[in-house]
Amino acid sequence: MYYATMNNAAFFSLFLFLSAARGEPCLAQAGDLDPLRLQGRWTLVSTNGKPAASPAAFFEISGRQIRGFDGCNSFGGSLDRADLIRKTERDCPGMDPFPLDLADPLGQLNAANLEADILSLPVRGQVGIAVFRRN
Repeated sequence: MYYATMNNAAFFSLFLFLSAARGEPCLAQAGDLDPLRLQGRWTLVSTNGKPAASPAAFFEISGRQIRGFDGCNSFGGSLDRADLIRKTERDCPGMDPFPLDLADPLGQLNAANLEADILSLPVRGQVGIAVFRRN
């Protein structure tokens, strides 16, 4: 049984490696971003050209899960069930809102542009772009 499980894991790893090595372009346009291409930790660099006030603000996608820190509050949950994403509720006077809308993160991420490890995310409710860098 252990041997069969290891063979399946090895086969799946090889499949993922070969799929990634097909030479897909590094550029993804708005509307075609799959959360699987956004795996990893994304740190906020700037919003509307203004450097991030908190260098610790980030979100991280692992599988279909999201977690992060907006500079004051932590959040986490399932990308597939935005209604179940939970966020701490510390009072953060004078802090700009986090540019990722946790009410519909997939919808907003699908409207983003990805080039290499830079994600340009349209800011909901206003004109502008938030820039995140994959760490």
